[in-house]
Amino acid sequence: MTDKTHLTRFMVLSFWALFMLAACAAVVRDQTRVAYRDPDFDARALRAGGLSILPVTAGQGLEGYRRSLAEWMELHRQDAVPGGSVYGWRQSMERINEADLSDVYEDIIRGYNTTAIINRKKVRQLAAGLRTRYAMLPLLRDFSETTRVHYSPFVGMETEKKANVSLQCLVIDLIAGDVVLEISGQVGSVANKYTVNRDYDTYARKLARAVLARLPGSAVSPKGR
Repeated sequence: MTDKTHLTRFMVLSFWALFMLAACAAVVRDQTRVAYRDPDFDARALRAGGLSILPVTAGQGLEGYRRSLAEWMELHRQDAVPGGSVYGWRQSMERINEADLSDVYEDIIRGYNTTAIINRKKVRQLAAGLRTRYAMLPLLRDFSETTRVHYSPFVGMETEKKANVSLQCLVIDLIAGDVVLEISGQVGSVANKYTVNRDYDTYARKLARAVLARLPGSAVSPKGR
């Protein structure tokens, strides 16, 4: 076999290997949607009222996503409400503590997780402390990972991995004491067993952008990994 034939075969195999790796790349995809929106809640109302982004709450085992997600939401917060006042979780928590409302805030979260009802009276108490009309409550709900083994006529037995991270985001009108926007955030990826799993930060960044992009008038793009 000539050197030219060897070179040709090597180039073909290399191209095929690169193609297979690209095809199997675990791209994190956005599946976020708006579950509910009050018709009167629009970009103008949000700019006029201002927004406080509250800390991300998370269940056991989701702490890694919670920290990274909170930082990405902090980074993109201003683009989420162009021309309006928007405060990240650090400043929001500082204001809640200064107003001695941390117990009220905790009761609101506990009550919603238990009953799926926002306590109107307690929510209104937060308005004076936060000094904005609207507050975003991000609830990190779930991380699921599944593995499926199936037969492929091209490669034989193949292992497929799926991963999804979910975030429920409520925008609350602190004066009316009611939810005006509910965003069901979800990002996920599909990969084979040879693909390196994405880290917390990749999912968190995509999820933060996906959710903030759904605010009315937002300048955040959900695209990007």
